[in-house]
Amino acid sequence: MNLIILRLLQLHLLLWPTTWGLAYIGFDLWVDNVNVYWFGYASAWITAILLFLGAQTRDRSISIEIQLASWQWSALGLTAVAALIAPVLSAPVPLFSYLKMVMYLPCAGAGFAAAYWLPTLHRREWRRIIIALGLGMILFVVAVFPFLQGYFETHETWWDESIAPFFHIRRFTHVVIIAIASGTGVWVWSRARETQKSVVFAGLLVLSALSFGWAILFWAGSRGPIVAFCVAVSGIAWILPDVRRALLKGSLIPIVAGAAISSQLTFLGWNGSIFSRLSELDADTGLNHLTTGRLEIWRITLKQMGEAPWFGYGFGQFGFVSPIKIETPHNFFLEMLHNFGVVGGLPMIALVFGSVFLLLRKLRENTSDPMALAGGFVICTMTIQSMVDGVLSGFYLAALFGLFWAMAWAALNYPATEEGNLSRDD
Repeated sequence: MNLIILRLLQLHLLLWPTTWGLAYIGFDLWVDNVNVYWFGYASAWITAILLFLGAQTRDRSISIEIQLASWQWSALGLTAVAALIAPVLSAPVPLFSYLKMVMYLPCAGAGFAAAYWLPTLHRREWRRIIIALGLGMILFVVAVFPFLQGYFETHETWWDESIAPFFHIRRFTHVVIIAIASGTGVWVWSRARETQKSVVFAGLLVLSALSFGWAILFWAGSRGPIVAFCVAVSGIAWILPDVRRALLKGSLIPIVAGAAISSQLTFLGWNGSIFSRLSELDADTGLNHLTTGRLEIWRITLKQMGEAPWFGYGFGQFGFVSPIKIETPHNFFLEMLHNFGVVGGLPMIALVFGSVFLLLRKLRENTSDPMALAGGFVICTMTIQSMVDGVLSGFYLAALFGLFWAMAWAALNYPATEEGNLSRDD
């Protein structure tokens, strides 16, 4: 039964965006963009459900123990109190906060399920999960993009207004960068096994897939994921000198190849590539324009925080409170303080970033397991990106964040289980 669930998870990650994208277009589910959120994004629940089922049916002969420090429990408790109280006190639409929490918590909690499940699986299954996610992004582009021109014409929309099922072309890149970061970790693993010809060949395939991913990323012109990845590479290369050469090679080669490929994709009719956006900048370009309006968004957020400083407005209320009709302040610190105030926001910030720091410190102390880098790289990239995007609060990304957190944690805490022992990982 557990093996069936594992295969369903891998199949789901492979087909997830393509299935929902083709269904969205094929059944013409356009309703002023609303269905994109509740149809495409809610499919992330399937990832969470499969992770919970996998944990429930895991091999229990391998004992797994998860312990949270007292400060982590305290942070969770304070945030929970603020999340329950804030909508009643300040939210314009309290029911929305509670509904969004109900949708978010299973995806966020799926990381704990993955932490119980992954250590009982052979490491090759971890790689298959990563490969399935990466190939799923490629399949989406190949299978769905050809139908989008007619879809846009029918509904008088365009790339930067709608793309099934991820709403906006740059929303899609939030998932692509996760696939790229984890795939780069697989590349580092392949370099650790470079004496095996079959693994060398697999490494070349990984580089090709990464190049494809970077081509889409550059073509979409999404700067946040690009900057976050580059900062993560720099940081990890600094703290892990043993993997520095493989990491830099696995990053630079696909980036250069992707940049070259993306410059040739003009036939798709999109003119928002990273190069087009950079060419628009000049000496007269204001800093707010350079950050796509984020400085103005942050200014408004800070002003609103002063009106509900202690408990905030409630989870997901920014779009109702702010005169700028967007979902989040595009900054994790400001978003948590806006949602939960000082009482819940500061503890949540400490929980996430403090836990990331502890994870990276342990990764630095234990570099014998290259697969730990696959999960750690995703966590590091997403956390950095959260400073300019709302990636940690989106429930369609929360399950993936939890999955890769569990992957790094499992590799560092259970490196020598029978299924995961590196000496048998071939």
